[in-house]
Amino acid sequence: MVRQHLSTGGDPRPNPETVSRGSHIVQSEGLFNDGRTERRLGRGDTVIFPAGEVHQVQALTRMVLYRVQAGADWHPESLKAWPAAARNI
Repeated sequence: MVRQHLSTGGDPRPNPETVSRGSHIVQSEGLFNDGRTERRLGRGDTVIFPAGEVHQVQALTRMVLYRVQAGADWHPESLKAWPAAARNI
């Protein structure tokens, strides 16, 4: 488990997941997008991103969350835009 801090705005570029990951929001709120739906989540909410899914997280104010992952070590990577497959869902 890792405690993570995201600055306001954060990095709004889409990120592909190589491992399954869950995030539990401790403080503030943000926009969570999986390429199909954008949801506003806040304190006490939990979101899970399965391995292979592209997602985007944007903090609306400084956000604190706990991240748990299943799989190999996490190697963050950002894309310049949503992959074509995710945009066409």
